[in-house]
Parts: sequence; structure tokens; C-alpha cells
Amino acid sequence: MSDDVPVKPPPVDAATLKAKGDEARRAGKHPDAQRLYKLAMVAAADAGDKRLVAGCLTGLGHSLADQRELRLAIQAYGDALEMLDEKEYPRERAVLHFNLGSVCLDYHGEDRWTWVMMAGDVLKRALRYFNEKEHPNEFKAASQLLLRAEDEISRNPLAQAEVVLDD
Repeated sequence: MSDDVPVKPPPVDAATLKAKGDEARRAGKHPDAQRLYKLAMVAAADAGDKRLVAGCLTGLGHSLADQRELRLAIQAYGDALEMLDEKEYPRERAVLHFNLGSVCLDYHGEDRWTWVMMAGDVLKRALRYFNEKEHPNEFKAASQLLLRAEDEISRNPLAQAEVVLDD
């Protein structure tokens, strides 16, 4: 066999790459985790696995949130939500809504008011799935975040402004 013949590398397993990304994220190796998530996304997309692509985007969002790159985390969670059909993946979407709401509440940059309003909206969506009877822990966590968002909204001067319409 000649050394000049290129050898095709084995196929990349997206789930394995994502798992390695999760391990790197938990170990605080965020650049490695983000690289692995991106590689896993490409492999999952090539395989047509939307759920795994969304899982990679979620992991990427977690890693970005851990690094306080909240705007990028918000985008990653939003992209993951777009990948998943509401009827087919209700739990996954509820978890993403919770994560998105949490990150939106933590964001203190430009347009803070917009992000707090968005947090309230997506947390209400999470609570459509996480009810107190079947998911008590998730219900409690999402409810607490929603109360925080609603409290912040109620204290905002824009929320208390009186709207006057011209005739």
C-alpha cells in the first residue's frame, strides 16, 4: 500500500463530540467546550438530527452563560428553540425557555428592559409545561425567576407611566 493514498478519517460521532463538550464545560474549559459543540453541531446537522443540534446549541449557551457572554448565550438558546417543534419536544423546549429566561434576567447591558420583558414571557412558556404536580422542582425554580422578572418589571418607571392617546 502506498503512502500517497489518502485515508478517509472515520465518521465523526456528534453525540460523542457533544458529550466531550459537556465534560470540557463542566471542567471550566470553555474554549474547548465551544469548539467541540460547534464540531458536534456540524456532524449532527449533516446527519439531520435536529434534537442533537439543539442540544449542542444548548451546551454552547451554557458555556457562554458560564463565561458571562450573555447576549451570545441568549442567541444560542433562541437558535436551539427554533430547531425543536413544540409538539414533538415540549420538555426540551420548556428547559430552553427556563434557561433563556434565566440568562435574560441576568443580562444587564443595553436594552435591559427588553430582556426582562422577554424573560417574563419565556418563563411563562416554561411554566406551561412545568406544573407543580408533575415537575415540582422545575415549577419552583421557574416560578421564582418569573416573580423576580415581574418584580423588576413592576419597579420600572416605564411600567408605571400613564399612556395618553391623542384623539
